[in-house]
Order: sequence, then C-alpha cells, then structure tokens
Amino acid sequence: MREFPALQCLQSNAEVHPTHTCAPVEDERLVVTLPNSPAKGGRIYSSTASSKRRDNRLKRLHGGPRYCSPVVILHLHQATCKGETSIDLLPAMSSNSQPIVFYDIAMRPPVEKNCCSPNPWKARLALNFKAVPYTTKWVPLPDVAKVRSGLKVPAVRKFADGSDFYTLPIIQDPATNSAVGDSYDIAVYLQKTYPDSGAGDLFPDQKLDYTFTPDSEIAVPLSEVPQSGFIEYAKFNVNVDAAFSTHVQLSTQEFPFDPATAEISKAEFVRRAGVSSWDDFALVGEAREKVKEGLRKTLGELAKLFLRDNSGPFIMGTRATYADLIVGAWLRMMRATLPSSEWEELRSWHDGIFAKLHDALDVYAEVK
Repeated sequence: MREFPALQCLQSNAEVHPTHTCAPVEDERLVVTLPNSPAKGGRIYSSTASSKRRDNRLKRLHGGPRYCSPVVILHLHQATCKGETSIDLLPAMSSNSQPIVFYDIAMRPPVEKNCCSPNPWKARLALNFKAVPYTTKWVPLPDVAKVRSGLKVPAVRKFADGSDFYTLPIIQDPATNSAVGDSYDIAVYLQKTYPDSGAGDLFPDQKLDYTFTPDSEIAVPLSEVPQSGFIEYAKFNVNVDAAFSTHVQLSTQEFPFDPATAEISKAEFVRRAGVSSWDDFALVGEAREKVKEGLRKTLGELAKLFLRDNSGPFIMGTRATYADLIVGAWLRMMRATLPSSEWEELRSWHDGIFAKLHDALDVYAEVK
C-alpha cells in the first residue's frame, strides 16, 4: 500500500492533478488523505478524464459533514490502458454514509441545553474531537437499562450487591456494525477506528500522576482500569471520577430531571443510596460549605497537572487530549447543576484554571 498524494480535495472547486501513470496493473490499493473533505462514496477521474466530468465528481464528493483529515481507501482499477484511469472511492468513515448513533440521557427540555451526565459528555467531546458524523438519541433515564440490554451491550460495572449497573453512553457505528459503551471504551474505539480524524490523537503519551482516594464508599460504581490499552488515561479517568463523585451531592438539588420521569428517577436514586427520600440529599448551610471546600481542595491537587505547561489551557499546553475531556465533562455537569453563583465561584478557584479549560473545550461541545 502506498500513498497517492496527487489527489487533493481541499474545496469543492478544487482541481485534481494525479501523477499516477497509466500502466497495466491489477487491482492496486492506494491511500489518500483528503483534508477537510467528507468520506463519501463516489468516483474521481484522473487527469486523462474530461475536466467537466472530473469537476462534477468532485462536487458530488465534497459536502456534508466536515472532517479534518480522514483517510480514505481507494482502489485503482487498471486492467487495461484506454486513455482513462478511474479510481473508485470507498468511504472509510462509514460504509453506508450513515452517522454514528450516540445514546445520551434525556434531561429537562430543551435536552440540548440541559444534558449534564458526565460520562455521556466525555463521549460527546470525544466524538466532536474526532470530527466523526453522529446523531444523538435521547433516552429517558428509567429506560436506560432496557435500551442498553436491547442493544446487547453488557453492563461493565456492578453495584456493591453484585447487580449490574446499566448506564450510558453507548455508540452504534454502522461503518463497523459495532455497539460500544462506556465512555472510556468509546474513546478508545474512536481512536483505533479513526486514528487520523479530527484533531488527531486522543491518547498521546503523557504523565497523568493524579490520584484521589475517597474517605467513604462512593454510591455509584466507578469504571475498572483495563489490563491493556491506554492505561495511564484509564487510571486518570477513575481518579477524576472518584474526585468529582465524592462531592456530587452538591449537584443533586439543581439536577435537571425530565419532569415526565422525575419522580421515578428520584425514587431509583433514593433506593440505591438507601435513604428515605430525595430531600435527604439536600446540602444547606455549614454542611454545604464544608463539601464545597472539600471540592475546592480536591481540584487544587488536580490543578497542579495543568500548571506543568502554561502555554495553553490543557494539561499539554495548547494540545487537548482525552485527559482534558475527562475533566471537562465533569465541569459541564457542574455548570448545569450548581447554582449559578457557585458555578462562578468554582470558575474563580485556582487562578481560573478550570474556567479556562471549560471555555477552551467549547470548540468540542456542540450538542448534535
């Protein structure tokens, strides 16, 4: 397999000037990178083809979802040389031009504004980072277990009593006929399946030596660290989840439940926590200030990672990675669930490090 750099489709009116010479070759596989172009099916003709027909093919190819640098697999068919070389374009991003389906939890309408679950936010940020086309399917909170079971995606976490913890996100990718959940597994899948798409590598090598040990048991089971893959990021994910989950009680009273399912959802959380009512989660007065101060100190330790490279708002300075998306997803939850005055207070902590991170990730925060 060799590169065929002459095919460049930077804009819909771009000219194509292939340099490949016509020679009697069997079906030869070629790779071409099309920056800023979609990976749709079609046919591009070489310079021996008429310019009008070539331009029409290009116009049909260009358009639709924007990709930064998808790699498209081509087949060059040259059984004979009769004055024209044709190249069949096979889409690499999706075998049938269908977008990925991303399953997120439906909150209070408008759902696009109020979506706040941190793990789905990790997946959304990763999908936007990789610039792959997707649509969101909103799932009522009481239906999550049924939907996940129906998609035949097994639960990967369990409650303390051994029962399965069914949660979102999940993605379905028609290009590979794959269904993947949870958020970390989705990020790994996107990186391995679309390594050169969007902003590039989600998992570049870096030292993520942040640890957090909770003082008490966390009610919601956390992800387990896998035995292979991007272990440094997996460990970081678990520690960040633990850090924010320990203080998540700050978010309960402003949580934007869908009114249609709010009472059922609250009853389930009450059952899991072993308390008598939803009001038992309320934090007021001195008790709230104590938990808030605990979060401030916890984020102070996390902020040290972002001080290593002050060239930008991310841990690696100007380069965003999945580690930044993990923290950013939790910040999205805090923005949606804290009282506005407390969110502004959080933004001011530690010289505004987390405000800068949150705002810098706006570029990947589109809700589709």
